[in-house]
Amino acid sequence: MNLQEKWNQVINKRERKKELEKLLTSLKEDITFAELNKVKEDEHAESRVDVLLKDLSEIESELNSLDNIEDEYQAVLKERIEFICANDNEAKQFIMGVEKAIAGLETELAELNKKASLLSNLKKKAEITLKQVKTEGLKLCYAKELINECNRVLKDAFNVKSASTKMPEVNELYLWKLYQTIDELDIDLKEKIQTLIPQIIELNMRREEHLDNYDG
Repeated sequence: MNLQEKWNQVINKRERKKELEKLLTSLKEDITFAELNKVKEDEHAESRVDVLLKDLSEIESELNSLDNIEDEYQAVLKERIEFICANDNEAKQFIMGVEKAIAGLETELAELNKKASLLSNLKKKAEITLKQVKTEGLKLCYAKELINECNRVLKDAFNVKSASTKMPEVNELYLWKLYQTIDELDIDLKEKIQTLIPQIIELNMRREEHLDNYDG
């Protein structure tokens, strides 16, 4: 059997398999219908079911013999392509071009996958950076609020013209928060806070002296 005959045979087998699959579906529907008639005690239904079941068995048997038709088709197709390439230079060049194009697409796909991975990593880094920026921003806002509060306390304290029990007391919690925050702030804010802390401490000492004098 030459290559063309093998090719025709495998094509016919593939077509036959498709036809058998359609017949099998139709036959199963016929059997279901015949079984229903058998339940209704149709005198011809039983023999009809037997005939259909026999046909079903034959079709399934033939289909089983065609199980490997796709493997057979691929093998003959490969043989056919090799034959064409060996005897038809134009076809050979065309197939080589297709193979080259496929290789190029595979390379491009690999590059795209690589870029997608890089973009995913960049996105994760960007999200982390954004979170850090937000955190630092909150720290700076918090520090500025502390500075404003300290300035307000100092201003109120120095505006008191005479010592009295109404003189505002600088909350020690502010001092603690300032000490805790200094190492996390930028240089300008550090300098401002470091300038304010001695003033606040001095203010507290002066307040205590005034209160002592007032009590006396």
